[in-house]
Amino acid sequence: MNLNPAELLNPIFKALDSLIENDGVYLYLVFVWLALLAIVG
Repeated sequence: MNLNPAELLNPIFKALDSLIENDGVYLYLVFVWLALLAIVG
């Protein structure tokens, strides 16, 4: 079993990369609204 951190986290980074590539605009909008709610609240 290889416990190299780069190889261990590679599938997670690829999943995040594809999520940002496909739905990056919507993620940005959600984080902006959450930040505004956190500032107000």
